[in-house]
Amino acid sequence: IQQFHHKPGNRIRVLLMTSPVVEHGILTRNERNKIVEEVVKKYLENSNEIELIIKIHPSNENQSEYEEIIQKLNADIQVKKNGDILDYLEKSDVVITYNSETTSALFALIAKKPIVICNFYKIHNDRFLDFGLALECKEPENIISSIKNAFSNPLNDTKIDEFVRDALFKPDGNSGKRVASSLLNFLQNRKS
Repeated sequence: IQQFHHKPGNRIRVLLMTSPVVEHGILTRNERNKIVEEVVKKYLENSNEIELIIKIHPSNENQSEYEEIIQKLNADIQVKKNGDILDYLEKSDVVITYNSETTSALFALIAKKPIVICNFYKIHNDRFLDFGLALECKEPENIISSIKNAFSNPLNDTKIDEFVRDALFKPDGNSGKRVASSLLNFLQNRKS
């Protein structure tokens, strides 16, 4: 993830990574839809500067619900359900999400992608916001300026590295070995 080699193009490539906030009771369907609608509307007003793709959760969200929102706004935006989130992250310049409590948001942070949290409903206790690792957009009319600000002012790599080290232990690629070793030690000590 940390070795992505993406070069920005003429327009800022924005990846809206959704999450099952309705399914988990964080937002209502109307609140979630309103966020998507507002992001798409602002994109349409600024499509000469911004390119938008929507990547929804592969198992917990309904693609047709998102496509219905897009069709209602007469937008030409891809809504993707399948495919590796890392492929989408590698090709993006800025990530928008509802909150940071998802694996894909952590991947975006590890990839050092600028992140904008759409917090139109004033949800508290978002880890990325609490640690200053993402920009918060509280009002729909500020989404484009938030995207541009995130793109122009990337986060400090040291701050991200510290958070990743503290929150995820060690991002050294050896977590599988540590888990296997711990399991073997546990099983060996259990026999004794």
